[in-house]
Amino acid sequence: EIWIAVGQLASRLGDSRLADQLAQGAVKKFGTAETYIWAAQAKLQAGDKEGARVIFAEALKRDSKNAHLRMAYAALLGQLGDNAQAAKLLAQGPQDELTYAARAAYAARADDKSLIEPLYRELKAKPQPRNGMTLNLLGELAEMLERKTEALDWYKQVPEDDEHWFEAQVRSVLLLDGEGKTAEAETRIHQLQAREGDDAKALGDVYLIEADLLHKHGKGEEAVLVYDRGLHVMPDDTRLLYARALLNDDLNHVDAAVRDLRDRKSTRLNSSHITI
Repeated sequence: EIWIAVGQLASRLGDSRLADQLAQGAVKKFGTAETYIWAAQAKLQAGDKEGARVIFAEALKRDSKNAHLRMAYAALLGQLGDNAQAAKLLAQGPQDELTYAARAAYAARADDKSLIEPLYRELKAKPQPRNGMTLNLLGELAEMLERKTEALDWYKQVPEDDEHWFEAQVRSVLLLDGEGKTAEAETRIHQLQAREGDDAKALGDVYLIEADLLHKHGKGEEAVLVYDRGLHVMPDDTRLLYARALLNDDLNHVDAAVRDLRDRKSTRLNSSHITI
């Protein structure tokens, strides 16, 4: 810990050479996962991405099952744009919820169904019961594989008291609308508005989604009314104000757009004011 602290101090002072020397020395002296990660970070800070990759590869040869190492190395690969390799790396060794989620994220960024398909099968094969995070992830993977009916079924199974329930419902709304089931999507949206009344962030999200769907279907004036309803409930929501301003501008309601932009600026200034 002392070596790492001194090395980090050297890095903050701009002495990347000393930071790298200390990191390399710590690897030789201790050889722990933390020292390898630190040494790789020192290489990155010095602009040596390939050197960081070599250090991670060496570390995994010594401790191939270390989840912390694999996640850190995958993050580096992702930064380098090699998302497919990051997903493949995380597929090796023990798996947990974080590993599954990270694999899905990297596979999605790589847009590689050959990585998504085996992950989907692997998750489906896990013994039940499945928690909300797993069910929601299964829905997302099914969406990536364009299996929309399966995705809706997974989202439906997320328990109402789970933290992923709202996200699953939003994804369901978008899927239903995409399948031409607009009326059912709108019903779901109104149910969400009634349920999320005490959560300003979630409620604002629902109003934004409803208005966006209406606008997409050429119902711009109705979308404005949705923003009106949302701002009646949450008059200080700058996201709704800005979105309504953009829509009003798109509909050539110039005066209304200018008014909303002024109100948004005023709201932001008021919210940033500090009274001493």
